[in-house]
Amino acid sequence: MEEYLSEFHRLLDYAEAESYLPHTGPDLEKAAKLALDHNDVANALMARYLYVFAVAPIEPEKALVAFSWCVAHRDVADEALPFGSLAQLYGIAIGILRSYPNYTLDQIEATFAQMEALYQELGLSKRDVLHQRIYLDLSLGRREDAEVAYKAWLDSEKDAFSCPVCDLGTRVIYRLHREDFSGGLALARPLLEGEIHCEHGQPLLTFAASILPLLREGRFEEAQVSFNATRQMLGELSYAGIWAAGRLLSYLSLLGHTGEAAKLLNEHASVALKRGTPADRFGYLLACRMLATRLEESHLQPADIAPYFELDDDAGADQLLAKIQVEIDELAAAFDERNGNGEYTRIVDLFETVYQQITLNLPI
Repeated sequence: MEEYLSEFHRLLDYAEAESYLPHTGPDLEKAAKLALDHNDVANALMARYLYVFAVAPIEPEKALVAFSWCVAHRDVADEALPFGSLAQLYGIAIGILRSYPNYTLDQIEATFAQMEALYQELGLSKRDVLHQRIYLDLSLGRREDAEVAYKAWLDSEKDAFSCPVCDLGTRVIYRLHREDFSGGLALARPLLEGEIHCEHGQPLLTFAASILPLLREGRFEEAQVSFNATRQMLGELSYAGIWAAGRLLSYLSLLGHTGEAAKLLNEHASVALKRGTPADRFGYLLACRMLATRLEESHLQPADIAPYFELDDDAGADQLLAKIQVEIDELAAAFDERNGNGEYTRIVDLFETVYQQITLNLPI
């Protein structure tokens, strides 16, 4: 038993030292299986719980399987995990479900209801539930419902799980999502100036979210600062990494730095285009479309990136652009059909508008 526990804790200590980034997933799963081999369900639950956090960004379907296992063994959660941890794990599962168009609204809402019931059962604040509702409604195109949830979240009482830095980041990103650029960027100042940070992804998320709004506001030097900070902080494509990588690619493409943009795409494509969720891919493809458009306008060949899109090396930029557009349209149609609205099509059109607006107003 002593030898088993020593190996178990060695695997978990390694994952912790590596900040539970995706590459620690195999070690955490090994730890879980090792615990189960010794009939230690509590330690297996701890390892699988951490495994969900580690692999969700790039292997979301494996994360869902592990999440279901954790829920099935919630009877040992009090022994294995900090109070309320399993309830918080639902947020990751819901984020994955909403990011696949094949999961129905009923399935998503049923999982949300389970989360809400568990929060109530444990006597936890509704603040985190409201936070999850904001992002769920935004992702489903329910913009008016998201506004209701956002106002309720603002008015809700902070609890032990509240992070003031994350709370500020949520306010910033929500404002930017609703295209209140001046309000969102003003709120973001403490984050963008490095005054505050936390271990949950801030200020990386705010730096990445601010890049395109700053360009749209004509604040090019500040956009460069946010780009540099995002690139420096990003590292491995972990939490929100594919989304942030898309913002970096968009920035370089919009400014016409096609060579650097292609190099960046080569750096991230194996994850951004091959792993993650369909919603991740949709967002990254919008950035790829900006690059393809720039290449076509500049009469440049996309030879070094064409294979990522199943095109021959001698394919032209027009072929690349057409191939990307077809997949974007297919994904938008699938999400819009599931959601019962035109939100994803609206986003496609918005990115086209953003491209035209920024490229026409670049300083010479």
